[in-house]
Amino acid sequence: MYTSTAGRNFTFSGQLTAAAKSLTFSRLARFAMILILGTCAAAQTLATIHDFGAGRDGENPQSGVIFDRKGNLYGSAALGGATGNGSIYSLTPPAGGQGPWTESILHQFTGKPDGQTPDSVLTMTQTGNLFGTTQLGGAKNLGSVFAVIPPAAPGGSWSERVLYSFGTVPKDGSGPNMGLLAVTGGLIGVTVDAAARCFS
Repeated sequence: MYTSTAGRNFTFSGQLTAAAKSLTFSRLARFAMILILGTCAAAQTLATIHDFGAGRDGENPQSGVIFDRKGNLYGSAALGGATGNGSIYSLTPPAGGQGPWTESILHQFTGKPDGQTPDSVLTMTQTGNLFGTTQLGGAKNLGSVFAVIPPAAPGGSWSERVLYSFGTVPKDGSGPNMGLLAVTGGLIGVTVDAAARCFS
């Protein structure tokens, strides 16, 4: 969440997703920081809410991020993590808006037959499930569509499931690196090579 105040008693508040200029990724060497920048030029404030450091939790978070209704942030890091194949993370804002954000690693990819290089923005459904794509990995190492599912009870672990591995059928495409569109009964996505597909 952000609040930005400028002259003439003007205050603007809202979700980061409401304004493209409010979120900036700044790469430092191979790693990155997540920055929040207020949208009013007269009173911009900048705060680092997470530094990926040495990439143990993730590296190169080059895709966009999303927020849920509680203000938690979700994103993917294309590289890094325990095996260097990328990760899915969340950041929880501090109570009262002051203090550090809390990072949680929801899934760390392991490569084939799991996914590898998740570099697209995530899609969240009303049930809280996260959907995304990986450029590599999957059964054929041509990319995958995955779901990361929240725990049934608070404090539990998130679980990941590969929904589709590219190369399973002839000419189904490969290397998906775009976000997914959730439609009734399925997902629509685009691959770098060949096809656009609908998953259900």
